[in-house]
Amino acid sequence: MLAWLALTGVLVAPVAGLVLAYAGGHPRVRRRFAVMSAVSLAVCFLVYVFWQFAMECAPGDPSCSP
Repeated sequence: MLAWLALTGVLVAPVAGLVLAYAGGHPRVRRRFAVMSAVSLAVCFLVYVFWQFAMECAPGDPSCSP
């Protein structure tokens, strides 16, 4: 549960900052939050891919053994 909350915070914080930067009209801040959003999205994608590989075979599963 804590991991999902952390991932949600990683996604929500940059998006909220980007929206506020657009509303405030600050171009340098918009650029920073856009980069932060892209990096956060990449991290979440890598966590998702790792999770898929980790769940592919359960430890001791005979169908995954050579």
